Amino acid sequence: MSDFSELARKYREEMLRMYSMHRPPMPPPPPPRPPECPPCPPPEPPRPPRPQPKNFLPANAEPVPEPELSEPVTDSTPEPQLPEPVAETCETETAPEIPEEPEEPEEPEETDFTEPVLPDYIQPETPVLPSEWQAQEEYEKRNTSEGRLYIVASAADSAYPIPGARVTIYTRIGDKTQLNYLLVTDESGMTPVVTLPAPPAALSQDPDNPVPYAVCDIKIYASGYFREEAHDVPVFAGVTSRQEFQMIPLPLAVDEDTETIVFPSATGGV
Repeated sequence: MSDFSELARKYREEMLRMYSMHRPPMPPPPPPRPPECPPCPPPEPPRPPRPQPKNFLPANAEPVPEPELSEPVTDSTPEPQLPEPVAETCETETAPEIPEEPEEPEEPEETDFTEPVLPDYIQPETPVLPSEWQAQEEYEKRNTSEGRLYIVASAADSAYPIPGARVTIYTRIGDKTQLNYLLVTDESGMTPVVTLPAPPAALSQDPDNPVPYAVCDIKIYASGYFREEAHDVPVFAGVTSRQEFQMIPLPLAVDEDTETIVFPSATGGV
């Protein structure tokens, strides 16, 4: 019998535990409300002023004397006298003045701009441009187009490119030499492509024009190699020319400034 009561007690506990697990939680109690203040009494209305009897004065007040009436003031100023009327006179209407027309300015006399006749002993001299200016003007008139050129520096029969070589390009105009470009070769031994003035390609069809191209001079220098120059390198209009330099190494006993190799150009259009 005791075992059965013990099982019944455990069964009730287990059922209560399962019921409490599945039962939704109770909401928390609401916070307490603050105590309310008692209502304030309404304000009292203002009291009306007490009525006082007419002509009422306090016992201590002195009687107010009655004001004395002053005599009326008569205006003794004389009346202004009006001027006598003047008879109107009829004036004859005058015609409005007509403004005078401005006088036209006199035209200046025509001057004679003919050239003066110089005496025999005074003869005008025509200005003569310097030879340098004349050569520059002829060069610009002839070379109105452009040609392209680049330089290649190598050694050992073009097997070894020479980077860092300094290249200068000159143009001879008359008796003067003009510097056009100062270039440096890259890792492949080549310089950038540059443009130079050149005569138009149509001049090659003219039998009276034996030289349908422009020329320039090129100098190249690389450390450890002989200095080299190329004279009269042709530049054709609309053509990219290639100028190659086969650099020669310096012997150990030769100074770099002792000798410069000058050879004719070998160009080819690309």
